[in-house]
Amino acid sequence: MSTSPARAGFSAVTGEKSLAWKMAGPVGTVSTSGQGCVSHAWMEQSPQALGTPDEPGVWFWARSWSPDGRSIAGDLRGPTGAYSGIAVYSLESRTIRRLTEFGAVARWLSDSHRLMFRDDQKIHLLDTRSGKVREILSVAPHELGSIFTLARDDRTIAFVLETTEADVWLMSQR
Repeated sequence: MSTSPARAGFSAVTGEKSLAWKMAGPVGTVSTSGQGCVSHAWMEQSPQALGTPDEPGVWFWARSWSPDGRSIAGDLRGPTGAYSGIAVYSLESRTIRRLTEFGAVARWLSDSHRLMFRDDQKIHLLDTRSGKVREILSVAPHELGSIFTLARDDRTIAFVLETTEADVWLMSQR
């Protein structure tokens, strides 16, 4: 069993088959509930490709590990690199499932079933079980920055608000 450097500092101990991940210097430690600890140096591990979506020319950009450690949420991007939706990669089935046709920068909530993501001037909440999406914040006419984060208790969102302002100068020809 191998750990991922991206998992350093995260824990997901929720049941018999859950994993606890932590960084211990140059060694990654994996602990399965009730079964002790196994440590491997990062250099001794082999990275594993996540796979690709079933859609030609579309690729998956991993963004957020689910708190239960079973899924990775991310963006789908088209051939030009433009965002084309939100998807989830299942570590169990090793498949990517498209959830929306719009949005980017997905972040898991603590229940491992809901995601928040941004799209233009809005932040949306997505229930991965039902597929329902609802807008929870709009900053129009301003723009959201490219990233946002969520507090561990799911009660606070931190985001960047972008505003463009400028003076208008008039010049006349003499």
